[in-house]
Amino acid sequence: MMKRCLLIVALLLSLASNAQQEKRNNAVFLGFGSCTITQDKSYPIKDLSPTIDVVYNRFLDDGFMVGAGYYFKNINHYIYELNGNDNIPCTEGNHSLMLSLGYKFNISAFNITPYIAAGVGFARYKLSEDYDSYKTKYDTFFMLSPGVRLGYEISRWMVFASYNFNYYKTNTKVDLDSAFELILPNKQEYHSFNIGLGYMF
Repeated sequence: MMKRCLLIVALLLSLASNAQQEKRNNAVFLGFGSCTITQDKSYPIKDLSPTIDVVYNRFLDDGFMVGAGYYFKNINHYIYELNGNDNIPCTEGNHSLMLSLGYKFNISAFNITPYIAAGVGFARYKLSEDYDSYKTKYDTFFMLSPGVRLGYEISRWMVFASYNFNYYKTNTKVDLDSAFELILPNKQEYHSFNIGLGYMF
């Protein structure tokens, strides 16, 4: 009788241990995509603007998610001369570190995770080759980025597609060694779309 009880206890502990392992409350995601500007028509994107996200998520037992990540965007858009109507090509290299909070809904092997992220970063504005004599401008900013991720789990892996909206403000002018100044978009409002792969552990 005692042996049977010990075997049952050992079996229950084994099952509990396996269940704990299957929870896989941690995940690392790598995403690639592009962003577009739709909120401010004055500063349209002119070319493909790639994005790269590297994100860590911790999934809590009650469905909530906390996370942290690095986000890079290489945005190609136009800026304008202050005293004229010329639109000048400009590349914005955008780096940010973000903390996030979300909630994960599981639907069989699928899951949906809406979230809100906030963090700090800096942007490097580089004019086209025709304006090499002008200084490159750097700005720091605070960013808010609500979004949603749709994932499909295959064992320890997750393939996903995600959308996020990026809102931040920068300085309005580029410092130039000339008689005129260039206006940068002061209020940045990008829509980003990514696909990628996650690993759960």
